[in-house]
Amino acid sequence: MSKETVKTILPFDPCCQEYTVSIYDITPEQAEYILINHNEENRRQSQSQVNKIYNSIERDKFYQDGQPITFNTNGNLTEKQHTLKAIVKFKGTGKTFRFVVVTGVEPDCFSKTHPAKNRTPKDEVLRRDAEATSSQYVILSDIVSRQGKSLRQDNCYDHWMKWKKSIIKGQQIADEFFESTNKECFTFAQKAVGAWATFAYISGNEEEAISLLELIAGEFLSDGESTTLSKGMVDYFGTQKVNHMANAPRITLWYRMLCVGLDKMLERDDGMIEFDYDEDSLTHDNLMKSGRYRKFYSITPKK
Repeated sequence: MSKETVKTILPFDPCCQEYTVSIYDITPEQAEYILINHNEENRRQSQSQVNKIYNSIERDKFYQDGQPITFNTNGNLTEKQHTLKAIVKFKGTGKTFRFVVVTGVEPDCFSKTHPAKNRTPKDEVLRRDAEATSSQYVILSDIVSRQGKSLRQDNCYDHWMKWKKSIIKGQQIADEFFESTNKECFTFAQKAVGAWATFAYISGNEEEAISLLELIAGEFLSDGESTTLSKGMVDYFGTQKVNHMANAPRITLWYRMLCVGLDKMLERDDGMIEFDYDEDSLTHDNLMKSGRYRKFYSITPKK
């Protein structure tokens, strides 16, 4: 296709050999043309990524994020193919989308230049709130996961602002436990303990949660007192079958045990009560029938 023909369809020449930067309003039809005629050297497309971008535009708006559409000196697209594919879905609407367009990119730059670090939801939270810490973000991630959801770039900050004050309280409760045991017990599950403590604080069971953690800590301290509940929990978690679990299932198991342990503390606050749970009763489906586990699955922070 001649340069003149291209210019009647696009407001720029993708095959330009000069390194140029300009701003253009791109139509869905032009986006489709680029993908059909100038996308021969790109990575494989991900339809799920296209759908996420389209849904984001539909739900909110098209953000002018400063990230350019780029073409190499062979006239092929090197960046923004998924965004352009999402824009094609708006054909017939009359909408246009403003982009920075860069031409004349060297063809070998993506194979010989180290790529930029991908932005993550954690990066977004820490960028927007200088007070947020990495450990608090990890607790937030676990909280959202325990409620059957996930953190994304477009929802992470809203989740953080929703949970922030409660996470600070929950982390304080959890940190007191880990410090009392010199960080020698259950540190592999710090995020889950923090999430559980946050839920307990929100539900009004802060005192019971602190008491349960103190009883568990007592099982490992030379001057600590043992109770029926704490000993039962520690003994069960120390069985050979549990020890051979992968890390993620072990963390989930300990979270569930803390939930039912809190139920037991609400029955008897001195901990002199049996931990009568096993592999079959500690499943998600069974625990969703009643108790703190079920309550924590949908609980929301205090306003």
